[in-house]
Amino acid sequence: MSIKMILGGYTFPHNPHRMSDLLKAELPNSLLITYSSYAYFSWPATIVGKTITLNWDLMTVEQYDALYTKYIADAIIVFNPRQDSLQFNVIIKSLTGLYFLNMADSSAYRKDVSMELIITSAV
Repeated sequence: MSIKMILGGYTFPHNPHRMSDLLKAELPNSLLITYSSYAYFSWPATIVGKTITLNWDLMTVEQYDALYTKYIADAIIVFNPRQDSLQFNVIIKSLTGLYFLNMADSSAYRKDVSMELIITSAV
């Protein structure tokens, strides 16, 4: 059985071909340059605020349209990458993909699709 990702109740018919590392927390930090020195601030490692990038080489227009509907809703939704208890509240930061028309059979696809999710909290 193939594991499918779920985003806002929508089960992906085709999982991404590539995805940035989801499970590693990041160390938030900031560097401020002053006139004669600098100030460096860091906080404990967290997954909140992390950007996750999902990439597809090709995607059906139907799948793209379903994701686009979630994107323009501009709402926090639940992302379940493995169909288990690992879930995150996310917002879709961006969704892009080139429209591609296959001249051989007149079917339409989206090519080089990229979607960025920002983790707002763990569920």
